[in-house]
Amino acid sequence: MGGPRNGGGGHRKRKRTYEKRFRRTKRRYTAGDRQKDTDQIQDDIIKIKRGTLKSEQSDVEKPGMGQYKCIICARYFINKNVLAVHKKTKKHKKMLKKVIEPQYTQVEADKCGGLAREEKEQDGGHQIVPSQFRREGNVHFMTMDQ
Repeated sequence: MGGPRNGGGGHRKRKRTYEKRFRRTKRRYTAGDRQKDTDQIQDDIIKIKRGTLKSEQSDVEKPGMGQYKCIICARYFINKNVLAVHKKTKKHKKMLKKVIEPQYTQVEADKCGGLAREEKEQDGGHQIVPSQFRREGNVHFMTMDQ
């Protein structure tokens, strides 16, 4: 009789915020389903190139008993055909671009965190100046812990 199309009141929309919040929290803390990070995948690829990666045994719980693996996406598939189809997908191609990028090093992480040292020339020699006392123009930068 008086539905939402006819100008009447429709069903009231239920709030799902609690359910979403619960699902989000559950996903965070379940370690079994967690995917590998890009640097872990890059480490695996380096091990494969060196020949030091151990071959995995057949696992009944993994799809295809763990025989058909996409190394770039760190996923298992039930047969070769599904793996071949996956390699043509957008998700695989995006992940491939991420994995191709060079790995972050500890030096880069230190630079971002402000812990890196920069070299300053003085009288033909090099003097290493900690980045917390670095000068740029007329401004003297210091870190928060001082």
